Amino acid sequence: MIRYKALVTASALAIGLVGVAAPTAVASTASATTVSPQHTASIKCDSPKGAKANFSWEDGIDTVTVYYNNHCSHRVDAQLAFISGDGFATFKCLHVGAGVKGHTRYDTDSNWVLNKINKGC
Repeated sequence: MIRYKALVTASALAIGLVGVAAPTAVASTASATTVSPQHTASIKCDSPKGAKANFSWEDGIDTVTVYYNNHCSHRVDAQLAFISGDGFATFKCLHVGAGVKGHTRYDTDSNWVLNKINKGC
């Protein structure tokens, strides 16, 4: 009898975990226009004054997609800093044309995450 209760409890927990995970899976399959980014960064424009190039991304398992919207009247160079679980860093350069909105996907492995985006390359 005790063994049966333990199995039922384990099954109930498994069902509960599946119920919690389902909304996350649904949210990650949303279209690009409804993505709720976890991280954001902005780079100030040289011109026009007060404008910015905006970036956003979500942590993925094997990929990271960076969304950008450049309100500047010039190209913006952004340095993407990837950090490994071991504390090592590597950098990629993203060139975004004037007035361009879009996204770029980077293949990573589960050990690397995009940590921040800086001005320049």
